Amino acid sequence: MKLKIVSEESDSDDPPVQEPLSKKIRLVETLTVTLQPQITNIRVTCPESIEANPFSSTCISG
Repeated sequence: MKLKIVSEESDSDDPPVQEPLSKKIRLVETLTVTLQPQITNIRVTCPESIEANPFSSTCISG
């Protein structure tokens, strides 16, 4: 985390206006989480008749 404090100077003789501390110093912390799906190889064995009927549910997965 980086913190940067900037002081402002004015050319006038007026005293600087005191701002609330929350306006002068602002901490921003960002947490980024990247989810990587785990890909597992699934072998699907189908009978040759699946070519005739691609919507058949006779495939055996394993």
